[in-house]
Amino acid sequence: MGERVSVSGFKARLSEHLRRVQRGARLVITDHGVPIAEVAAYGSVSMGEDNEDRLVRDLAERGALRLPSRSGKLVPAKRRPRLEARLMSEAVVEDRGDDAVR
Repeated sequence: MGERVSVSGFKARLSEHLRRVQRGARLVITDHGVPIAEVAAYGSVSMGEDNEDRLVRDLAERGALRLPSRSGKLVPAKRRPRLEARLMSEAVVEDRGDDAVR
């Protein structure tokens, strides 16, 4: 990922942060601790990168998962699992159990 910087800290030291980005640093801008943007040098990020691949890469960088050890590449699934569509209220009732409905 990159170094985390708050929105206010980024605004206050914009020129300094942009110089660091030019030298190759990546910054994650946060709003009240929640990441909202990533700043990287122009051309350093693949604009065609699939969101799922980026999510997996970010999780691996944080140590939340390990990539396959043989090739180090992600192999897309042949087909995606089908998810059953249902109302959120049905899921809540099911999660609470029958006693909570009364």
